[in-house]
Amino acid sequence: MQRFLLTPLVIACLASFVTAAEPVDSVTQYGITWTFSKPVEAGQFITGDWWVVGPLEVTSVTPGPGPGETPGPEHQSIYGAASTQANTTMRNGSMIAADPGPDQGFDSRVRNYKAALSVKYPVTVNPGQTLISTISNGDERSQTLAHALLWTNEKQGFYALKTGAVLTVLDEPPPPNAFRPAFVGIAGKTRKIFTRDQVDETKLLKIPVIPGMPDFSQFARYYERPYIADIVTSWLIQVLGPSENQSCYGREVARICGITGLMLNSDVPIEQKEKLLVGFIQNGIDIHGLVEGGRREYEGAGGFWSGRKLAVMFAGVMLNEPAMINVGEITIFSEDQQTYYGEGWAGQKAHFQNGFHSIPALPYEHKKPETWDMHNNRSESYRSLNIMTWPATALVVRLMGLVKEWNHDAFIDYCDRVMSAEDPYAEARKETTVRNQQVRPTSEGKTADPWVNNMWKTYRLTAPEPEWAGNNRMWVWTNPEFPGKGEWQPNPKPAEPAESYVAPR
Repeated sequence: MQRFLLTPLVIACLASFVTAAEPVDSVTQYGITWTFSKPVEAGQFITGDWWVVGPLEVTSVTPGPGPGETPGPEHQSIYGAASTQANTTMRNGSMIAADPGPDQGFDSRVRNYKAALSVKYPVTVNPGQTLISTISNGDERSQTLAHALLWTNEKQGFYALKTGAVLTVLDEPPPPNAFRPAFVGIAGKTRKIFTRDQVDETKLLKIPVIPGMPDFSQFARYYERPYIADIVTSWLIQVLGPSENQSCYGREVARICGITGLMLNSDVPIEQKEKLLVGFIQNGIDIHGLVEGGRREYEGAGGFWSGRKLAVMFAGVMLNEPAMINVGEITIFSEDQQTYYGEGWAGQKAHFQNGFHSIPALPYEHKKPETWDMHNNRSESYRSLNIMTWPATALVVRLMGLVKEWNHDAFIDYCDRVMSAEDPYAEARKETTVRNQQVRPTSEGKTADPWVNNMWKTYRLTAPEPEWAGNNRMWVWTNPEFPGKGEWQPNPKPAEPAESYVAPR
C-alpha cells in the first residue's frame, strides 16, 4: 500500500505535536486545565488533544465542577417531552469515558444526568482510560456550531455544555504524528493508535472542482474538536451539546459529513485539505471506538442519528482498516434502518420508514395517502427532512466505489429516487385525493445545499457502475409495542434498476 509522504508544509504543521521537552504538571485545551499531583510526560496528538503517560493523579480541573448558580428554565422537545430539569447540582462536569450509554455526568440540567458518573477530584486515571472535562453554558440560548448552515430560527438553541476536551492516558508515548485513540477507553486496554503516515492519499479522488465549494476552514472547524456527546445514546444529546464541539442533530451531522466527503475527494491541493482530512478521520476513529465499546445502533429516529456511518468507512479506507470499512456488519445505522424495498402506493420501489420515534414507526409508503394516520404523516415529514441531507453521502459512496461495502443497497437506490430530476410517478400520483401528494413533494430533486445539487447533477452519471452488496434486508418491528423489538428480515430487491435516476435535460 502506498504511504503518505510528508511535505515540508505538513511537517511544519505537525512539528508542535511532539512529546514535551520536560515533564509538565498541567496542560490546557479549549479553556480547560488539568493539574497533576506531580510532573508527567505529556504531548499532543495531531488533532491537538493531549496525551499523558500514566497512571497519574489529576488533582483538579479548571474551571472546576460544582453547583450552578441558577436551576435554569425547563426545556421540552417539539413533541412536549421534557429534556431538562431545574437542577443546580452539577456544571462543568467530567467523566472517565468507558462505554456508550444513556446517561452522563457533565451537567445536571439535562435529564439523563447521573451523579455517579461525575468525577470527583483528585482522581487517578490509568492507561487506557480517558478523562473528558467540560465547560457548561449558562441558561441562555447559545450559537450552534453549524449556524452558517441553518435557518435563522435555528442558529441558536439551548445547549447545556459549551465545550469539552479529552485527556488520554497512555502507558508510553505514542508514535510521532499519531491520531488520538477513540475517546472511550478501558483501563489497561489502549484503543488502536493510527498515525498520519498511514493515511493512503491515493484513495482520494481528484474530482474537478465545481464552483460554489464550501470553505475548507469552515468545515475543518466542524471537526476540530471531539464529538464527546456521542458517548450518550439518548435523544437528550440534542440539548447536551457541547455547542462549540459538535452538531447535536443528525440532520446537520449528515449534511456536514456528506459535504466533507465530496470536498476531500475534489481536486484541490492536499495542504488545503489537511486539517479537514485529519479531523474527519479522527471523527471516524471515535465513532468506531464507540462501536467497539458496544454501541450497536445509531437508531433510525427521523433525522436524529444520521451522519455517522460514512465517517467510519472513510477513515477505514484511508487507514486501510477493514473493521472500519465493514462497520455496517456490526452496528445498525440510521440511513439503513430507515430504507427498504417494496411496492409503493404510486409505484415507488425504494422507500423510507421512520424507524423509532417514541414508539416504533411502521412502514407507510405502501399505503394510499388517504389511509395515513398521524404517525404516517410524521414519517413523511421526516422523509422530507432526510432528503435534504442523505444524497451527498450516497454520491460519495458511489464515487469512491464503496456501494458493496456500504452493504445496504436500498439506501443508495432511495437517494436515486429522491434526486431524480423528473418524477416517474407523476401519473400515478393523480389517483390520490390527498392534494399535497398529487404532485411531487417540493423537497425531492434537491438537497439543502446548492453545491451538493450541482455535484450530483455533474457527477452522478459519471460514477462507476456499482458492485451491489446484494444483502437486501429490511428492519422489521417484530413486537411493535413500546419499547419495541425488531430484527433484520430479507427484503428482495425489485428488478433492476430499482429506481432510475433521470438527469436534468
